[in-house]
Amino acid sequence: MLATDKNPAAVKNAKQNSSFLDLRIDVRRADVFGSVKKKFDVIVFNPPFIDHEVKQPHEISFWDKGNEAVREFFQGLAGYLKPCGRAFMCWSSFGNTLKFKRIAKEHGFLPLEVGRRKGKNGFIYYAYNIKPKS
Repeated sequence: MLATDKNPAAVKNAKQNSSFLDLRIDVRRADVFGSVKKKFDVIVFNPPFIDHEVKQPHEISFWDKGNEAVREFFQGLAGYLKPCGRAFMCWSSFGNTLKFKRIAKEHGFLPLEVGRRKGKNGFIYYAYNIKPKS
């Protein structure tokens, strides 16, 4: 299993949690796919939801200027999935859902909602199965 994150604090935390839970997870600092050179059966992506400029290092967990991480995910996804592989993505109603779906479509994918949960402050969190457009 492999996990990547752009935020060094998140990488450190994931490594500690993996060790504490006795899980064998290779945790790497990378922006989306980074320099990963393999294909996967399952890919899960939990991006920052808001198109906003990052001013402080910790803000990369929350803001994604120009939705660049989302664009990079969809641009590279097909090259990282094994044949018959599956991809899932999280999103929230406080992000621009129409824009995220438009980016997916531009790269040949269709997000199909498979779950939702209402969170604090009335926001809704979604889970999507990302399918190639046919």
